Amino acid sequence: MHPVVPISLVIVHASEAMRLGLRVGMEREGVTKVVLELAEPGKLAAVWPDEGVQVVLLFLNTAISVALDAVRWVRSRSPGTAVLVMGELTPVMAHRAVEAQANGLLHADAPFAEILRGVTVLSQGGLFFNGSYREHLLERKKKGTARDQEVKLTDMQLKVLRQLCRPEGLTRPRIAEELGIGKRTVDDHIEALFDKFNVRSTRALVQRAMKRGLHR
Repeated sequence: MHPVVPISLVIVHASEAMRLGLRVGMEREGVTKVVLELAEPGKLAAVWPDEGVQVVLLFLNTAISVALDAVRWVRSRSPGTAVLVMGELTPVMAHRAVEAQANGLLHADAPFAEILRGVTVLSQGGLFFNGSYREHLLERKKKGTARDQEVKLTDMQLKVLRQLCRPEGLTRPRIAEELGIGKRTVDDHIEALFDKFNVRSTRALVQRAMKRGLHR
C-alpha cells in the first residue's frame, strides 16, 4: 500500500488566529499540509507557490469583488487547484462564486469536520456544497460528467497520463526527462488532461485514468 500524500492547502483568512487554528487542526489530522497562509486574497498572485497546491480555502471576510477576483485568478492560473469558499453567502453571492468557478461553498459557521471533508472532496476532483448551493454545483457536475464520457486523448497526452499513473509517482520534471520533452510542455499536457477529465488534481486524474484502464 502506498503512503498517503497530504493534501497541499492554502488558507486565506483575515484573522491570524483563525489561520493558525485552521492550520493546526488540519495538519493534526494528518490529511493536509498547509503550504501557504495569507490574510488578503488580493496578494495571492505575488506569493503563489511554484506548484503542488491542490485546494485553496478562502474566507469571504473581505470585499466580495476582491475575493471573487482571487477565485478567478486561481482557477485561471492553476486549473488543477480547487477553491473552497466560506462565508455568509446570500443566494446572489453564491451564484457569483459559482460563476467565478469556485469548486465548493460552505457557510461561515460550518464545523471543522465539514471543512475538512470539503477540502478532502475537492482534492479528489469533486464538488462540495451546503444545501442552498446544490442546484448550481450539481448542474456543473452533470455537464462535467458528460464531457468525461467523451474524452479523447492525443498520443502524447496518453504517454503523460501513464507516467503520472506509475506507482512511484513521478514529478513533472521527471516526466519531462522520461519523455524527452520540456517541463512546460508536460504542464500544458497535464492541464489539458485536467480539462478533458473535468478534474482539479493529479490524484483525481490518476483515479479516473485507472478506472478507465488508461494507466496500462
